[in-house]
Amino acid sequence: MEIYLYGVIEETQEKNFGKIGIKEQEVYSIGNSEFQGIVQNVNGDFKELKDLKIMEELLFKHEEVLREIQKNYETILPTSFGTILKGEAELKNWLIE
Repeated sequence: MEIYLYGVIEETQEKNFGKIGIKEQEVYSIGNSEFQGIVQNVNGDFKELKDLKIMEELLFKHEEVLREIQKNYETILPTSFGTILKGEAELKNWLIE
């Protein structure tokens, strides 16, 4: 399943941040023993990006999620809006690089 990547935090364990994501999807982390990618599952939510109004709403939600997580983490490496990965394995490989 494709995942949407919000950013990366320095964390050793996977976390669940609740239903704070785009379209109230569950936001959680996946990673390794040093870093975690902050993600949510993609359920066709980004196929609507041709509509500027919808894209604007998704962009604001992206920022809102990062602000919410930043309440508990001093540093977040944010990713660009619209970063979609093919799945957990791709994220873990990306974190290693």
